[in-house]
Amino acid sequence: MAISLTGIDLNTPLPGMKRELAPNRGSSGGATTARALFLGGNKMASTGTSTADGIGTANDTPVLITGGEDEVVQRYGYHSELLDLYRAAVSANPDVAIWTAFVQLGTGTATVDFTFATAADRQGVVRFTCLGENIEVAVASGDSVTTVATNVKNAINAQLHWPVVASNVAGVLTVAAAMAGSRHTWPITQSRCAFTKAGNAMTVSKGSVTAGSADDDWTNLILALESYDIYHQVNPKNITAAATSTDNGIGEHLAAITDWVSPSKGKQAVLHTGQVGTPTQATTVATSINQWYAFHWHAENNDWTPGMIAAHCAAAKAYLEASDRGTHMAFYGTRSSSDRFYVPDPFAKTDRSTKTEQIIMLNAGVSPIGFTGSGKPYVVWDVTTKCQTNSQSDYRARPGHMPSALFDFWESTQSEAASIQQPKIAEDPAQGEKPLAGFNYPRDYRALLYRMIDLKIDNGAATLARASACALTSALFATTSSRTS
Repeated sequence: MAISLTGIDLNTPLPGMKRELAPNRGSSGGATTARALFLGGNKMASTGTSTADGIGTANDTPVLITGGEDEVVQRYGYHSELLDLYRAAVSANPDVAIWTAFVQLGTGTATVDFTFATAADRQGVVRFTCLGENIEVAVASGDSVTTVATNVKNAINAQLHWPVVASNVAGVLTVAAAMAGSRHTWPITQSRCAFTKAGNAMTVSKGSVTAGSADDDWTNLILALESYDIYHQVNPKNITAAATSTDNGIGEHLAAITDWVSPSKGKQAVLHTGQVGTPTQATTVATSINQWYAFHWHAENNDWTPGMIAAHCAAAKAYLEASDRGTHMAFYGTRSSSDRFYVPDPFAKTDRSTKTEQIIMLNAGVSPIGFTGSGKPYVVWDVTTKCQTNSQSDYRARPGHMPSALFDFWESTQSEAASIQQPKIAEDPAQGEKPLAGFNYPRDYRALLYRMIDLKIDNGAATLARASACALTSALFATTSSRTS
């Protein structure tokens, strides 16, 4: 039998060994689609206009980033939230396809003052911290407070990805959020400034934080997202109380995904949110979400924003799922030297989650981030927020790989079903009755599902366990419907 290879003439007389690599062919489990990542957030008011980004794309319009970080800067500006979310995502997964969109800013700009007092009587170094990153500014003996504050201001403003900007008057350094809105108060709250060594006559003290006034509104963006097939969706909102379906943010986003994944629409999507509050606040939010297609990632008092934590964890999850749709993330960050996981260690080591806190959070649908004694971050376990049924604990949908495996099974089944689809459908023929050409029968789909279960158990990257095969096959049901076309 002649074997036909693409581009090779069967009649060629030239000898040689040739090979053709053809993945995802035949009954190998069905085709699956690449899983993209969505990041929504704010841009700099000085970039573009109030309703369009720097390239002219309107607000609330998802766009695929093809030009890397340079394009993100072009669209949203240096110091923007979307730049930080993008950087957090690609640090965990440089290959994931990333979609972005901006929403209108909230109101009120967060600020804080750092006051320098007394001229320096010796050399020293001032360290300023933002987003877990440090810059150090040299201080010479005799430097005035104005000189030092000016030098620190210049060093801060040179950090183009930080979501803050600085100014100074005499010895008072004012650090302000680069964008308006209450969500951007967190980097101001977590910013720190201090001398690296004690003893210099000059001192620096942090004043009270003035918070942003109101958060942004995601309603229109969430409506727009329905038209896009983007699997991992990150909502950067910072909440510590229960989400609601009308909160213009996380709860509203969740309600939309609940509609999208329903049988009537059949989309595949999961929601990722972050938490920097206490474990109790994290469990309050997660139990209010309580869905198997949502993840709530927690790192108490972290220097990263909730959005950055969610973006980083979502991208890391996408990285692992790209090669194995049934994988989990337990201990990811410490499993291998190649793990790409960089959430910063909290400034106060008492903010590292304890084993007791981790147990409580896992039981309440929170995915905690742990830290080793040396400060290396890792995912304790990725769990879905589905932790209750009728207000009672229910852990059947807790494992974090479950939504990936379920959606993978559907994607493959959908692809295989399309390959056998006929123009007409009818009830199964009676025993001994010959099937008609051009018809599909329920038994065709039962057989397809039996085969798909076996494939998902036996293939190289299995997403189903052998022990579940009997339960799955016994639960199958297929029939025709007058509404089926």
